[in-house]
Amino acid sequence: MNASGIRGGRGVPAAALGFLLFFIFPLCCGALEEFSLQAGSGTLWVEEQGAAWYWYSGLSCRPFRQFHLEAAAGGLNSSLPWVKTDLSLFRFKTGADFDRFGLHVSGALIVSNRFELDIGGIQMYNEGGRANFFNFSLPFYLGPFTLSPSFLTGHGYLRDGSLYWFFGKPLIPSVYCYGLAAGYNETWLLELRYLDLRPEIRSNEGDLLFTAALGGFLASYTFRLGPRPAKPEEKRRRFEGTAGWFYSGGSAEGALNASNQRYALFPFNFFSVTGSLDAHIAYGLVRLLFRPSIFRLDISLGAAHILWGEAKGGYHFKMKGLFGGSEFEEELDPVELGNTGAAFLLLDGGIVLRSPSRPAPRLVSLGVRKALAFPWAYEKFIPGAASGTDSAGSSPAPDPELLRSLLLSGLSLYARISR
Repeated sequence: MNASGIRGGRGVPAAALGFLLFFIFPLCCGALEEFSLQAGSGTLWVEEQGAAWYWYSGLSCRPFRQFHLEAAAGGLNSSLPWVKTDLSLFRFKTGADFDRFGLHVSGALIVSNRFELDIGGIQMYNEGGRANFFNFSLPFYLGPFTLSPSFLTGHGYLRDGSLYWFFGKPLIPSVYCYGLAAGYNETWLLELRYLDLRPEIRSNEGDLLFTAALGGFLASYTFRLGPRPAKPEEKRRRFEGTAGWFYSGGSAEGALNASNQRYALFPFNFFSVTGSLDAHIAYGLVRLLFRPSIFRLDISLGAAHILWGEAKGGYHFKMKGLFGGSEFEEELDPVELGNTGAAFLLLDGGIVLRSPSRPAPRLVSLGVRKALAFPWAYEKFIPGAASGTDSAGSSPAPDPELLRSLLLSGLSLYARISR
């Protein structure tokens, strides 16, 4: 992958990985200890003209043997020239476990302020919005086996933004996710999940303009090797591996016409679009945890690859007489998504200090994380990014600004206290 390819994409692949890590890190506060407190901050993507960074903090406790509670908060801010935004995340998880069954409830609230996007000449803004999610699971403990059905529901909305006057406001009226997990003795875990998402675009008067239906099915298998410690801090060596497959398919359609666009300067007699998406994605993750003495090293290596995928659509419109009166209809060439993917490496190292207090010793963990992303074949989605060689066919010299971005992006520091 050459420098111009990354710069042509404005760091989008690496930044996308960073946004994923932002939502994962605040959820890493374990609830197995009697009490733990964690906080940290890091960068997602850094450029000479700006940066995107995040912070998080969280606590978990078990005041009673059966009951546990977690709470976390985080924030993200971007001053990059191609995306400016800030958002806040609040999350909780609570539940109780008994001999034969348990009940777990978790939720999250995401609040966003103004969002500005400027990529490839496309400029858009949004005045912000919010989304909330709630998840319920009911695990059953059958000796060494665990069976856990779950249900997630979410809702979100956006405030005013560009293009909303003529083309409507995006809405996410509901999202549902149904899951079933089966595990054995903390050695292996099989998960099945189905996602149902039906976004809409409505006019300022509430008329339905565009609608879509998106479904996804995920299957994953995780296995663990190594001793089973009574407490997390006693982990000396641990290996985990995950392999999974995800399918996503959906369709969209909608139309603008005189009945739902009652504006004098609306240029179309009608404008209709259709689209569809199908994609099969395979992914895998291996993780090695090694903690000799006071030092700790956690290495995670993963990858996702689109085995097959296609997005296609078409449009049909007719202009008003004041705007020429022309009519046009076209089926767009399908966009091939296959053979595209990314690998990432996450290094997490630090020290763990144990206090001699009794009856429960306190543990202080200080660490640093570094994420590296290695996308492939993404250039075909970015105009001009595929041509990354000079006229002689040789690769360009390394870009110092790019090397600085790769060094400082995906870097975070954190601290954790537990007992």
